[in-house]
Amino acid sequence: MIDVIGVYREGVRHFLRNPSIAVPFAVANFIVSGLLYAVSELGFKPEAKAGVVGVSALVFGVSIALSGIAQGVGVRMGVEIAESGRSSLARGVRVLERQALHLVLASAAVSVTVLLGLALFIIPGIIAGFLLMFTVTALVIEELPAVRAMKRSYDVVIEHMGDAILYGLILVILNLVAGIVSRAFQGVEVLYFLVPPVVDALAMGVITLAGVLFFLEAKRSAQASAEG
Repeated sequence: MIDVIGVYREGVRHFLRNPSIAVPFAVANFIVSGLLYAVSELGFKPEAKAGVVGVSALVFGVSIALSGIAQGVGVRMGVEIAESGRSSLARGVRVLERQALHLVLASAAVSVTVLLGLALFIIPGIIAGFLLMFTVTALVIEELPAVRAMKRSYDVVIEHMGDAILYGLILVILNLVAGIVSRAFQGVEVLYFLVPPVVDALAMGVITLAGVLFFLEAKRSAQASAEG
């Protein structure tokens, strides 16, 4: 069994010592927020309405790519933090030298799979998101291509189903708390543009560290079983 509570507790402890892990997520969030704001402004112009759908699709594609890249950098930093207690944004960005394309493809594949599942009465999408939640983690740690990383995530979740459910529930709770905090600034125009991307990035920093620790523990457990 994996000590999921301990994993999150350790993730918080590591995050407090290495808050820079939130930076890639914050950068991605601010870029996407800026693009969404531009699209919303474009929609108010009658002469531009014909192009809003195309621009929206472009923004969606960019957000998927940025999400994969941010997660990849975060996971790379998380691995170093788990091993040595420290990392830096510069070292995390090195993951893009060899795995940038795979990160984008993995993010796109997972997003499309989840969206198709959501279109099929929602529940299949939730299940898909749950089974594939360690895709980027597996991709970075084991240097796998996108499809094999998705399969690896599936295997880890199935092998540790009870622990994975608890991990996923805590993940949802953290995201809900981040959403509630962000909504507190909804009526303040400037702060509502600035605060939610930061709050979401902080939550993602903790979640990413916990995910790395969970995955590494699952690997150790599998190796111990194989050797035993």
